[in-house]
Amino acid sequence: MGRNASTMIAATPGQAKSDSLGVLDRRTFLRLAGQFAATELVATQLVSGAGAQVSSASGKIKIGQIGTAHAHASGKMAALRKLRDDYEIVAAVEADPDRQRRASGHGILTLARPLLQTKREIRMKGFASALALSLLLSAAAHAAEPVVAAKDQQALLKSDDPQLAANKKLVFDMWRTFLSAHHIDEADKFLAPEYHQHNPNAETGLEGVKAYFRALNMKPTPIPDTIEGMVSMVAERDLVVVSLVREMKDKDGNPYTSTWFDMFRIANGKIVEHWDTALKP
Repeated sequence: MGRNASTMIAATPGQAKSDSLGVLDRRTFLRLAGQFAATELVATQLVSGAGAQVSSASGKIKIGQIGTAHAHASGKMAALRKLRDDYEIVAAVEADPDRQRRASGHGILTLARPLLQTKREIRMKGFASALALSLLLSAAAHAAEPVVAAKDQQALLKSDDPQLAANKKLVFDMWRTFLSAHHIDEADKFLAPEYHQHNPNAETGLEGVKAYFRALNMKPTPIPDTIEGMVSMVAERDLVVVSLVREMKDKDGNPYTSTWFDMFRIANGKIVEHWDTALKP
């Protein structure tokens, strides 16, 4: 870009009066245009993926000439046309109609004004690109993470308070034996006769719970060592809360994970009450 290139960045006739920003000097244009281009590059890479590359299909360096009237403009254009394997002249900015026609005669696209003409335009385009980039980064930063089960469930059963540790062990054993392995006849080991059920789809009382699970016709299976999908187990006072991975699908059929919670109240070594997040179908 020549020393006089800044004269071609000025507003075209009829615009100068309405745009008080006037002419950009060469250094300001290069700095602002470079900032704009860098923002566009990062945004394109985010959209296209981590391995995206921004390059022309031909592999050539694309050149745009600002102004064709200054002394060495024609020499530069001629030199670039001799290096067609490396450079591709894609456009020239030229306000003068006669010079536009001469440049077009060489197969060069001519523009009456630069694509980025004033400080205001450059900053507005840069702001728009920065906003798009910010939204992409924000979406990536705030996307939900999947719910993951704990790797060491035995560690979750530990507590400095022996009573809290015993309450956790009671719920852990009940879950594996009764809920997972369907050993219904062993429910009496874990549930009190006055067992209070708050799941709206199940029956209350020990006998009611046993009848509910018998109606499901689930055959007993070997008792597993762990609770499938358990995220955590927390005990406080006479309560034990279990959280589990819940696999779901959205309205479009795409899988995602959420969290299911069960809470149990313990009294005299038995589970006497239960709450969960179930809803009626």
